[in-house]
Amino acid sequence: MSKEKFQIKSYVSEVRKLIGLNCWLAIAGKGTGSYVSFDFGKKIIADKILSNKNIPDDLRKYEGEFCLYIEDCAWRLESDDEVICGSASSNDDNGVMVSGIKSLIGKKVIDVIVSRPSLDLEIIFQDGLKIVLFCVTYSDDYDNYSYFNRDIVFIVRGYGEF
Repeated sequence: MSKEKFQIKSYVSEVRKLIGLNCWLAIAGKGTGSYVSFDFGKKIIADKILSNKNIPDDLRKYEGEFCLYIEDCAWRLESDDEVICGSASSNDDNGVMVSGIKSLIGKKVIDVIVSRPSLDLEIIFQDGLKIVLFCVTYSDDYDNYSYFNRDIVFIVRGYGEF
C-alpha cells in the first residue's frame, strides 16, 4: 500500500471514531472569522487552563477527546430541508453562523463520510443536521481543516493531501 493510501485509510478510520459521540463545544463568531471549532467525546482537562474570563469555561478548562478545526475551506450546515448557515454567513454574536453552529451542541454524530480524492468531509448528526466541508483551498500557505486528538493530527491541505 502506498504511503498516500495508508494516510487516507488511517484518516478515514480515525475520523469515523466520531460516530456515536456528542458534540459538546462549538465555537464561531466575530473573533474567529469563518473559522469554526468543534469538540467531541470526552471532556479532557486541558494541559494549560486559559486565563481569559471572556472565554466559556468549557473552552478555558477542557479540550475534546476529538477536535475538528475548520480553517480555510468552504462549509455549509444544513438540515433535511434548509441551509442553516455557511462559511460566508454573518458571524456576528447573534448571527446565523453562531446560532447555527451552536445548534450542534449536544447532538450525536450518526455518520461520517470522507469524499475522495478531495477529502471533503460530511458529518451527519441526529435530527437530520449535517455539516459539509468543501476543500477548495489549493495553496501551500493555507489548510482546509484539521482533525486531531492527543495522539494524532491530520491537516487536510489542497488537492486531497495531508
